[in-house]
Amino acid sequence: MNQSIDCIIDFAASPAQPMAEVVDHPALLSAPYRATTWTHYSTPGDAFAAGIWEAETCIEKFVAEHEEYCHILQGSVRLTDQQGHSKTFGPGSHFTIPAGFSGLWENLGNVRKAYVIASPS
Repeated sequence: MNQSIDCIIDFAASPAQPMAEVVDHPALLSAPYRATTWTHYSTPGDAFAAGIWEAETCIEKFVAEHEEYCHILQGSVRLTDQQGHSKTFGPGSHFTIPAGFSGLWENLGNVRKAYVIASPS
């Protein structure tokens, strides 16, 4: 497969449209919050996707259904596992979340992250 330079996606020049939503579901432990996602790239069937996500302060039960790489651009996120152990990630942090991770996701203020998601095979 031979791809040209036109297949390279520059997030800064991407025509991705923001997808805004108010998040309110049973796993939410805080008040509903606003989130916006810019999906800059996804394969057919969304087996692989990359983009930018930003959201307000929140805390929710979280079960990772995909493999995810995160790069925190603004704000801080705290992840807590089922045993109560937590890690906090701030601006410039890079981390991965394996499919099957279960615990809490907490935005400690407004958060903006770049993400890459891959569905397990």
